[in-house]
Amino acid sequence: MTEEDLVNSTEFPKFTPDVEEFLSNDTHRAYDILISLCLLVCVLVGLPGNLLSLFYYQRRKNFAGVMYSVICGVDLFIVALIPLPVAVSLLNYRKPGLFASRIFCVGWNVVLYFVARISMFLVMSLSVSRPLP
Repeated sequence: MTEEDLVNSTEFPKFTPDVEEFLSNDTHRAYDILISLCLLVCVLVGLPGNLLSLFYYQRRKNFAGVMYSVICGVDLFIVALIPLPVAVSLLNYRKPGLFASRIFCVGWNVVLYFVARISMFLVMSLSVSRPLP
């Protein structure tokens, strides 16, 4: 086979990537630490911010106050629980940790999908209800 045939081929390559070599590279480790620290900063900033907003809007009994408090509760769930397993895995040299469990992976995926859609729906319904008297 010529080199052009190999480039245009749909066959799998005869080698697999070396994961140990990838993980031994210090550059990738620095990126893992940077990403996990960014995730942890988002948790540390988002958690108190959403808690303060939640306590503020719980006192309001109108529709907008209830919607804002529900949105804050959903965002609190997103900010607090979604990034933590990823940050822990990245800080632990990409060892799977909780992601080693198939049940956790499926549940985490379902919860992430569901909570993101609920958040979008709540913001949309609040936006639609704003012009109404």
